[in-house]
Amino acid sequence: MLVPLHSQLARGGGALDAGLLLAPMGIRAAITMPLAGRLTDSRGPRGVGAAGVLLAVAAIAAYVLLGEGPARLSEAASGAAPGAAPGAVSEAASGAASGAASVPLFGVMFVLGLGHGLVATSVGAAAYRTLERAALPAATTLSTIAVRLAAPFGVAVPAVLLQAFTAAGVARPFTYAFWAVLGPAAVSLAPIALIGSKTWRRSSSAPV
Repeated sequence: MLVPLHSQLARGGGALDAGLLLAPMGIRAAITMPLAGRLTDSRGPRGVGAAGVLLAVAAIAAYVLLGEGPARLSEAASGAAPGAAPGAVSEAASGAASGAASVPLFGVMFVLGLGHGLVATSVGAAAYRTLERAALPAATTLSTIAVRLAAPFGVAVPAVLLQAFTAAGVARPFTYAFWAVLGPAAVSLAPIALIGSKTWRRSSSAPV
């Protein structure tokens, strides 16, 4: 949610720019899903899931750092040409901001998609592996409900934070909103580290 908003409001891009920026995350599905499955079977879900979280965290941090350049350029261009027409200045700023970091950001979004794919596949496989066959239907239903409830929450929290930072007059509200997202992402390493541990095996309903 933050990425398309940042692309349009902070970097001066249009709806097409925002959509193209999200495209690499879809491409990763064709690459990550079969790869993550093989890695989970051969290496175990804990390492694959942890690697996915680290990739995602690194990608979010890189997006913030790379995205700051176009945002500053857009701000500077908006007030840098006193004699220029406002529309021309805005258009030039938008074009410069949109093109300055598009290629690197595509790479960052691709890495973010890879990390997400590694986490989703490995953690999902690890969870279902601990269940008896008779428990799979109920677990699938519960998992679907949890995802449907958590997804809106994951969108609402960054949106509320962004609005709060903006209302508080923070100079770069998107930067703070992105950094706030990094915290829960990093914390998710803790439950992933428990995969395969004694605590994890005790919670399993599958025969040992």
